[in-house]
Amino acid sequence: MTGKPGSRLSIFDQFYEGLEYELVDLVYSDTPLRARVPDWPLTLPTIPLPEPDLDTASRNEVVFTGGMMGEMVAQDMGESMGPRMMQDDEFRHRLVHQRRRRRRGQSRHEAGADALAE
Repeated sequence: MTGKPGSRLSIFDQFYEGLEYELVDLVYSDTPLRARVPDWPLTLPTIPLPEPDLDTASRNEVVFTGGMMGEMVAQDMGESMGPRMMQDDEFRHRLVHQRRRRRRGQSRHEAGADALAE
């Protein structure tokens, strides 16, 4: 990193429009770590790997889910994750009620009548 001593760099998460937030501030110390640039290579050496055998290659799909809108939340609510989930008013409504139940220490089944009444 090459910031000036005492300078600050803010990193923002802007993935969702209207839900942007400051993730972290990187603050450079007033005192440099070293007096001069190291005289050793700053890049990592390449790892010698053989070329892949395309005749025996297979295609794999890796799906990452998680966070506030991940599979665990959906499974707890009995929902499946769909591409329109963030735009689904009913899903957001149920998510809000799930959080309220958790704060009150109720399970989904215990609070079923409460959620319908709200």
